[in-house]
Amino acid sequence: MSDDPIPITLTFSRDGVVAPALRAMRRATEIIAFTLNSMADADLSVSPRPTNNVLFGLQFGDEPEGYDRRSDFTDWVLERGFRDIAHGARAALEEAYLYIDFARDMPGQTTMGELEERFDRVRKAASRVNFMQLLDAVNAGLTEPLSFNDEFLSLQKARNCLEHRHGIVSEKDADHGNGMRLALPRLKSFFMRDGEEVELERGQFFEAETAISIRRDTRERFFAIGSRVTFSAEEFDEIAMACWFFASDLSQKLPAIVPSNASAP
Repeated sequence: MSDDPIPITLTFSRDGVVAPALRAMRRATEIIAFTLNSMADADLSVSPRPTNNVLFGLQFGDEPEGYDRRSDFTDWVLERGFRDIAHGARAALEEAYLYIDFARDMPGQTTMGELEERFDRVRKAASRVNFMQLLDAVNAGLTEPLSFNDEFLSLQKARNCLEHRHGIVSEKDADHGNGMRLALPRLKSFFMRDGEEVELERGQFFEAETAISIRRDTRERFFAIGSRVTFSAEEFDEIAMACWFFASDLSQKLPAIVPSNASAP
C-alpha cells in the first residue's frame, strides 16, 4: 500500500454557516402557519381527545376559571417557534466561529485525525461561551461588524426569559429601565401624508398614484418586570423576517476563504 498523502478538499460555504438560522426560520414559520390554520376551525371548548392509536389516554378535570384553551395553545406554539428561531441564530454564529477559525489558519499537510480534533475543539469552544462572548468573537473575524448586534442580543435575552423563567420578565432580564427590550429589524411599507410616514395596513385604502415606499426599520417592544413575553401571529412573521436579516448580514460579512488542499495519509 502506498504511503503517499491523499489530497482532500475542504470546502467552507457561507450558505452552510447560515443554514441553521434559515432552517429554523422556515420550519417554525410553516409549523405555526399550519397549526394556527388548523386551530381556527377546531372546537377547543373541551380538551382534545387522544389520538385513535393510543391505548391509554389521560383524562383531566375542569380547567381553571377563565382558562382560554385557544389562547393558551396559540401562545405555546408561538413561543416555541420563537425559541427555535433564537436557537437557530445562535447555531449560525457557532458555525461562523468555526468558519472564521479556518479562515485565519487553513491547514496545509495534516491528517484526518488532526482535522477532526480541530473541528471538535473549535465547536466545543463556540458552544461553551456565552452569547455576548460568541458575538464579540465572530464580529472580530468578520470583514466588518454585524449591523444587528443589539437586535441579536435582545433576541437571546427574550429566549432566555422564555426558557428559564417561563416568559415572566425578572430583574435578570431587565436591560432597559424597568424591563426588557426586544428590538427586531423588519421591512416597513409606508406612504407620506402631510410630511408624516403612514404605515400600510392590510385592507387600507389610499388615494390613487400614492407613492409607496419600503425601507428597513426596527420595531421595539418593551416588557415590564413581572409581565409575560407573548407574541401575536403577525409579530411572529416579523420575528421570522428578522432571522432572515440576521442570516443575510452574517453571510455577507464572512471573510473569503481561498480553497486549499489538505493531505491526509
